[in-house]
Amino acid sequence: MLAGLWASWMLDGLEVTIIGALGAVLTSPHTLNLSPQAVGASGSCYLAGAVAGALLFGAATDRFGRRRIFFLTLGCYLAGVALSAFAWNGAALGAFRLLTGLGIGGEYAAVNSAVDELIVTAASAPPRGAGLFAGHCLPEFG
Repeated sequence: MLAGLWASWMLDGLEVTIIGALGAVLTSPHTLNLSPQAVGASGSCYLAGAVAGALLFGAATDRFGRRRIFFLTLGCYLAGVALSAFAWNGAALGAFRLLTGLGIGGEYAAVNSAVDELIVTAASAPPRGAGLFAGHCLPEFG
């Protein structure tokens, strides 16, 4: 399950990097011809989806089980990424990035609850938030 946590961190980092790297390409007249504001809005759609996914799927993990929700969110993520590749305008790209964010946010919720159960005592492991903090902050420093 720890591999799932690292995988969701890596996928999240990959998604943020993709929009950063493709921002200039998306503004080209030969592609979607988006404005820089529309490219930024697609990143905001992804972030909003991640927050909403964590809230929605977090509650669902307790009700329907982590494994089932993990696979559901993985499918949501994969569908969002695949559809993003075929976006025909900025609105479609934003909607598909929202779907991608829903999947990533849901994966965070499903995997983190499983990791919380694996960490039994404070003496046997670092504080629960330490891994999450490191996972989000270390990529920023290279």
